[in-house]
Amino acid sequence: MSKIKTRNTTRRRHTNSKLGCQNCKRKKIRCDEQLPQCGNCIRGKRDTCSYLNLSPAEIEKIRLTHSLRDSQNKLLNQNYRLPTSTTKGQTSQNYKLSDTILEIKFELADLPIRIPSIPYPPLQFNNLSVDDFSDEFHVITESECASSTKSTPFQPKKCNKLPNAIEQVHVFHPLRNIFCKKINVEPHSGAELTYHGVSGKVSIFDFLCNCLMRLPARVDENDYILIQAYLCLGEAVLLNTFHQRMKYSKSSDNSFVSFLDKNWLERHGHCQRNLRSALADFDKISMSLSPQRMAHLGEIYSFSSYLLSFAILMMKFGAQSYFNSSKGVCACFDVYSRYIIRNNLRPISIVGFLLNNLQTNLVSISLPSYNPQFLFEIESNLRSLEFIFASPLTFGKDSIDERFRKIEFEYKSLMKFFSDVLLPIIFSSRNENVVCSYPPLVIYEVFRQWHTIIPSEAMAYKPKWDSDYPKESSFLNDLSTTLYMYYYAMAAALDAVFPACKYLYSMSFMFPTNKFFINRSVMTINKQNSYMQRLYKYRIDETVQRHIYYASRVFAFFRRRFVFYHNNIIWSNPYNESLVQNRFQSRVIATDLEVPIKSFNTTLIRPEHYPTKNDSNPNNVNNLEFIREDDTMTKKLYARNIETLSFFDESSILQYDFETMLLLRDYRPLDVFPRKRRALEVEDITQYYEDRFFILSTIT
Repeated sequence: MSKIKTRNTTRRRHTNSKLGCQNCKRKKIRCDEQLPQCGNCIRGKRDTCSYLNLSPAEIEKIRLTHSLRDSQNKLLNQNYRLPTSTTKGQTSQNYKLSDTILEIKFELADLPIRIPSIPYPPLQFNNLSVDDFSDEFHVITESECASSTKSTPFQPKKCNKLPNAIEQVHVFHPLRNIFCKKINVEPHSGAELTYHGVSGKVSIFDFLCNCLMRLPARVDENDYILIQAYLCLGEAVLLNTFHQRMKYSKSSDNSFVSFLDKNWLERHGHCQRNLRSALADFDKISMSLSPQRMAHLGEIYSFSSYLLSFAILMMKFGAQSYFNSSKGVCACFDVYSRYIIRNNLRPISIVGFLLNNLQTNLVSISLPSYNPQFLFEIESNLRSLEFIFASPLTFGKDSIDERFRKIEFEYKSLMKFFSDVLLPIIFSSRNENVVCSYPPLVIYEVFRQWHTIIPSEAMAYKPKWDSDYPKESSFLNDLSTTLYMYYYAMAAALDAVFPACKYLYSMSFMFPTNKFFINRSVMTINKQNSYMQRLYKYRIDETVQRHIYYASRVFAFFRRRFVFYHNNIIWSNPYNESLVQNRFQSRVIATDLEVPIKSFNTTLIRPEHYPTKNDSNPNNVNNLEFIREDDTMTKKLYARNIETLSFFDESSILQYDFETMLLLRDYRPLDVFPRKRRALEVEDITQYYEDRFFILSTIT
């Protein structure tokens, strides 16, 4: 019996079959179209998904199609849709307009949605007359009527207006109330990927601003110490900038800089003597001080010591001077902590900030020092850009010429930092069995030299444009973006190699930023710039663009690494008896597992490159434990890829992701929220300063 074929039989077709990967098309299976590779290829673990070889334009096309499909599905699933159209004729209705109110008819009134009816009051305006105009034919306002000589302050002259007219009320807000309080939220140390991964969302300078705004109009000797310390830091920052400008600018005044150097030394010596004298009497007079006065003096002395310590760093003083200056913060907090414990008082806001921010410091000394082999690769990549500054360039305008010399000076300063300061000691002074992996004096020398070469323009970088020289400005903007991105990559890398720096010196290698690296227009160079094309024998636009991607990728990787450590370390007692007896032994947590990257040029970032919990080594150090787990590794969801990478091979496609600042082929884990751990107490800060004092006492 023959089979009967019906005309109604239809063959089911896969939706969006053109967007599926080549492996699914070849196997004739439905592709889920996931990026960066589909689920079938991930589960198969045999074939490489064709999505990994797509161009950025094709990737964006797939994402746009997914977005349009999701939007269409949401519209189809709406409970309340517009009513279907009908062919019935509409009856004409006459509406009688009201003279007192404006009535609005909504087009969606027939839908089952409650739209509240809002009565609109009648609007009435002032009825002006001839008497309401001045001789210059402008309208006399109500305030002018009130200030007229014919009216008294208590009975102002009334302007001509209707009884129901709207009166304008003038309200004045004092500016001091707006700027007096800078912190309106609970201070905390943020370690999210969306924010800077090293510093907190609330800085200690915010508390300093509040303290300065609360100073009375007539300051006493103690308040004057803070003002002098603030001026001392400002002059130190300016002097460091002037010393740098003398090396590349032709218009710098050497005699003026010498005068500022002498003036700074006198101011610093006077402020240091006054602060030491005040701290010597602080403990004696604390018994007779009120809580408000005690809190005020505690802030004054601690902020002054902090400012002077940073000023000493900017003026390139030795480690012993920095250590002696930082003792003031420890001594001040010791007196204040004993005062609030004795009187059973609640700590002030700056102490709450320290209690939360010092958790980052405690974590930093327990982080493993990253293998510094990749630093030689960064230095080699930077040296490959040396041809740009091989011959002096002139642009026809003094300001543009000086800007190019400034960029050249900042480039050479970074190269000199590599050759003279960092690379000679990076392996010779390394000892992973001691508490900091490097001697405190070595860390301070690297720390000091780094903060004195950071370009001030990089902290608030914004491309500069000259309307008369647009092509030259575009070329210099591309060079600045490349160089400043390398500075931020080095800051994150130095924090990974010297994690104990924040524990010892209360500062890291990272510096402030306006997040220019998340702006796609800034991070993308102008490849149509004809000036750059004819400046050199071959095109360098693609090379410079890859250097920007490389530096941002290094920065993003180490930022994620720090976040994973900070958010997944818990402790029960940071300062126990075993630590007191073995202060100089290594405190690195042994419950983490990560494979260091030695070459970012040839290595794709995989899940094993990020730290995870090591179940085979359960022994924790100092009651600290690292608890991060990655499902892609435990469940083996992420197939091991044997693909290689040649970052600066211009024949290969990088597929850079601006959102994560990584490559599409890199493993891009999501951020996790911080784990709840034991909150620090005032005694913990006292023990922290005591422990840091013992470690820094080895500096000679």
